[in-house]
Amino acid sequence: MATVEITAEQKKTLLTLFELIKAEGEEAPAASASVNPEDPNWRPMLGRRCVIRTYSAGVHIGDVTWINRENAMECKLDNAYRLWKWEDGGLSLSAIANNGVVKARVNFTNEVMLTNAIEYIPINDVAFETLMPWVEDKELPTKK
Repeated sequence: MATVEITAEQKKTLLTLFELIKAEGEEAPAASASVNPEDPNWRPMLGRRCVIRTYSAGVHIGDVTWINRENAMECKLDNAYRLWKWEDGGLSLSAIANNGVVKARVNFTNEVMLTNAIEYIPINDVAFETLMPWVEDKELPTKK
């Protein structure tokens, strides 16, 4: 079984993800200085619709379809949206993931690869639907 050494920053990110799992009442994998990238439990947000906060690329929402096996700070979203700004409904991204927004600026990006993902927050269906009236570009332009 192969293991991958991770940095202190990456360990902190993983511990944050594990705390989210525990908050949902699920069993979190044991945190250690190394993880087994073959173990699906160490990527608990894979396959879920999440709000992703990145270090420098802003806030994105979409279906997590890939997470880098070596560091979990790179991911791919499908059915993706970029959240430019929001008003009311939530002071934090966690509140947006739970309660949605009252007003926002959102654009549809369809597919996006993100680096420096520092927070993965599962978003519920009701909260996600509050974003839809604010999507400024409902469809991608067709190629000519």
